[in-house]
Amino acid sequence: MDSDWTTKEKREWTMIVFSELLKSFINEKNISVKKLAANVQMDRTLIQKYMSGSRGPKNYREVQKLADGMMLLPEQQGELLDAYYRNLYGDKTYEGYRKIAETLEGMKDFRMKEPALPAAFPDTGMPEEPQEEAEYVRHGKLEVEQAFISLLRKECERAGEEPLFIRMMMQPDQNEMLKLLLHAVGGRNVILEHILCLDCDGNNNENIMLIFSVLALAAECRAYHVYYYYDDIRSHINEMTLLPNMVLAGESVFLCNKERSECMILQKSAAAEFFAGQYNYMKKSAAKLAMHYELEGADEGILRDIQMDGTYMEFGYFPSVLLFPAERKSSDDAGNSREGTGIAGKYYFSERALRAYLNPDRADCGTECQGAREDGGMSQTERVNRVGHWLARIREGQCLAYMADETKLAMEPGIGIFTGGRGTVGIWRKKKGKQLLLVKEWSVYDSLCGFEKFALDNDLFVDAETTTERIRQIWEESSKRTM
Repeated sequence: MDSDWTTKEKREWTMIVFSELLKSFINEKNISVKKLAANVQMDRTLIQKYMSGSRGPKNYREVQKLADGMMLLPEQQGELLDAYYRNLYGDKTYEGYRKIAETLEGMKDFRMKEPALPAAFPDTGMPEEPQEEAEYVRHGKLEVEQAFISLLRKECERAGEEPLFIRMMMQPDQNEMLKLLLHAVGGRNVILEHILCLDCDGNNNENIMLIFSVLALAAECRAYHVYYYYDDIRSHINEMTLLPNMVLAGESVFLCNKERSECMILQKSAAAEFFAGQYNYMKKSAAKLAMHYELEGADEGILRDIQMDGTYMEFGYFPSVLLFPAERKSSDDAGNSREGTGIAGKYYFSERALRAYLNPDRADCGTECQGAREDGGMSQTERVNRVGHWLARIREGQCLAYMADETKLAMEPGIGIFTGGRGTVGIWRKKKGKQLLLVKEWSVYDSLCGFEKFALDNDLFVDAETTTERIRQIWEESSKRTM
């Protein structure tokens, strides 16, 4: 959609998409508006307004009623709901919420498939990379991708047992380039430094989509340092159409256009030093965006450090810090030792994650129980007691809990997104230990808060009262097993 369109024009365009889709389904199902109105017990005039685009449904339930009344297939229902959400939130904002939901369902971007390139480059018929040339150019996507991978592998070999230091300026939406990079250096000892541009507007979930797109890099590299600066992304990318991607690996520089149809490689030359200088200049004007941690076992300290203003909110990962006492032991005014009261906040989780945590045979329950094994050897009775303590705090109103409707949001237990307020967002991922990417940027924080409202408004989580009752039932089942 044209970036010069006003918000009103964009909203009218998405309204047309919904109304046209609704009309096409009504025609396809050969059902009259009168009959549809009777089927769903809605006013015929109201449905006609939906079809004309002069008005939109007030909530997703109305859209679902219309879909049921027309007996749409699940895929068609999804299309109609998708059009409704785009109309309600706008394309970019809705795509940002979808990105957060997809991340909670398994961070699919972490599982990047290998690029569609031949396994052995020497047998592809492509020219071998020059051994002595300081500068050379490649044309055509396949030659550019081969040159990029060959360069990175050569620099990895040159580094030997020492870590290879890679610096790059590249937007995360250059997904294929990121796949090529991970394909070339996967499993190697790599330290990656990355400068990216965030949208200076920051009001449409653009930035959180960019941040979530770099999670694969944080997962696969030994260390990942990311910096940012603000600009109008659309005009910025247009200005950089010639060579928007720059990668410095060892003593080499790789430059290529957005389409990956042309590239230039510079090695040990004055030109290479020039681009390295340009990178360092940009880094000085950029700010640190995220901190990447590799953690062994549970580390409640980091969570406590960012819990500053009483707005702790967590999606996914279990066991939550909300289960844990704020202090292992503390003393009251009389000097008596007592357990801490715990952290106040809101927690959005899945039933299977809670059951995995309380599973007495969790050592054999696969990846769903990885979080449960990070309890320092805690016994089953101790874990049950912790959940009981958490349940009591929920009932007293000290914290809130919401369980996912797994037909709408099937959260993976080993993934978590949390915020402690003040513009800080953390993303947990568990893979041979625990990884944490801690992001400090206000628009990303605002997007996560917006997702919370989106999730509650559209029933991705069941209400607090139903959740509390379900926790009680699961806790009582587990308590009986420990007697």
